[in-house]
Amino acid sequence: MSLIPHVEDNKAFKDLPDVWSTCQELIDLCAGDFEEHAILLCNYFKYLDNQMNKEIKTYIVLGNGVPEGNTVYVLRKDNNSKSIELWNASTGVGYAFDQEDYGSNFLCFKVVNDKRTIRQESDLECPLKSVGCLIDEDDVYINI
Repeated sequence: MSLIPHVEDNKAFKDLPDVWSTCQELIDLCAGDFEEHAILLCNYFKYLDNQMNKEIKTYIVLGNGVPEGNTVYVLRKDNNSKSIELWNASTGVGYAFDQEDYGSNFLCFKVVNDKRTIRQESDLECPLKSVGCLIDEDDVYINI
């Protein structure tokens, strides 16, 4: 995906607002911005996972990154190991995260509140700083 040039919509379509092209339109135009790259990469991962590993769930992530501002990433979650990958489809760079139980000790009991995500040492510089929503083929999950 990163070999397809990144061109912002305001440069490609001067009189139109933000446009979300289909995967075929991205390939025909030979250029796209964050959302077109992310949708194509998400569909590619979904195709591969359907063939090889049905335990991986793939989402489109709408969020805010530095220095990108409003951006779109691809999130992949392994339902067995609970590990997470975030992909910037425009650059082809992926970031890996693991999850662990998050809790505290209360006298002699361990209280598990939830899980928290841990960045791997090599991925401390992930540019995605906040997530607004996740989108998959079934639903839209809003982060309020």
